[in-house]
Amino acid sequence: MVDICTRYCVLRPIPNKQSDTIAKTLIQVFRDYGFPRYLQSDNGTEFVNQLVKKLSDATGFDHRLVTPYHPRANGVAERWVQTSVKTLRKFIKGAVKDWDMFVPAVQLAINAKISERHDSAPYSLMFARKMNTFGDYHNETSFRPMTNEELHDRLDAMEKVVFPAINKKVMAVLEAQKKSFDKKHVIVDFPVNSEVVIVVPKAERSKLDTPHDGPFRVARKTKGGSYQLIDSKGNILVRNYAPSQLKLISQDYDLPCDDIYTVDRIVEHKKVAPGTYIYRVRWEGYDADSDTWEPESSFTNVQSIHDYWKSVEEEPEAKPEEKGTRRTKRTTKAKKGSNSQNSASSQNHSRKRNQLLPTPSMRKSPRFQ
Repeated sequence: MVDICTRYCVLRPIPNKQSDTIAKTLIQVFRDYGFPRYLQSDNGTEFVNQLVKKLSDATGFDHRLVTPYHPRANGVAERWVQTSVKTLRKFIKGAVKDWDMFVPAVQLAINAKISERHDSAPYSLMFARKMNTFGDYHNETSFRPMTNEELHDRLDAMEKVVFPAINKKVMAVLEAQKKSFDKKHVIVDFPVNSEVVIVVPKAERSKLDTPHDGPFRVARKTKGGSYQLIDSKGNILVRNYAPSQLKLISQDYDLPCDDIYTVDRIVEHKKVAPGTYIYRVRWEGYDADSDTWEPESSFTNVQSIHDYWKSVEEEPEAKPEEKGTRRTKRTTKAKKGSNSQNSASSQNHSRKRNQLLPTPSMRKSPRFQ
């Protein structure tokens, strides 16, 4: 846990990331340092749960969630995790089993280091005093405890002088970082109602899967800089997306919503040329009489085609042979073909659905006239 103002870091060894463990740890930290006004975290289930919500409602702090699958949105915490792991690795010297014993020392070392952001040690800013260095204090005679008036004067100086100066220093650093970032990156702003696609991370798709999902329409830009999207049926997506997760596309015409239909599943396919297929589509809300044959170009998203081919390639488990029966190669091939067709036609409604543009064959169907 990191304090944004001072960059003071709090480390706690925990046995697991269960919701009750996280809630207890948060309460312990807040007991020592006080409850915050704002608590920012990622969307992990260890933070997004009923226990943390009840804690937020009871104490009043605002629990803010960063954009999912966008680590830079929580960059301060991610950076401190990286620093903590590197420092801990040096302390344990290979004795991984004793890592929890070194966590307090790692916290002390990190908070004693001068931060480039505000040219001060996080410890000094958090407690309004310098950290005691390691030395022999047994025979020290010059130390005099501060009076209450001196303590109040120090706190006033921190609030009226130190923190404003730090804020000015931090703003200058941020401005320099922004200029450096803008020179190397092109910042794209997506206007409201513009058409975009979502960039699918490589870890979430195979090499042959489409790298984009959509299209979608931009509903609005949030205060944090992420975007709220609307699908082709006018439904708002459950999560927001960072600019780096989106790609602007051009649309030469506006497609009426009445001309867009939802795919329930693909029933079968036909090969019309080498490497070219058409697909028999079952439409959501319609029966088999309204099935139409559509080429790949009719789909706004080819995920349904990928799902269909995966279902065709997966052969169902063979039934055990009964005693006294004899299966020939011919009957085996026939049954395999039958099982393959059943597998293709039994795709359920839980598969990912996408939108389709109407083709001439669809418009000729009585259901679409």
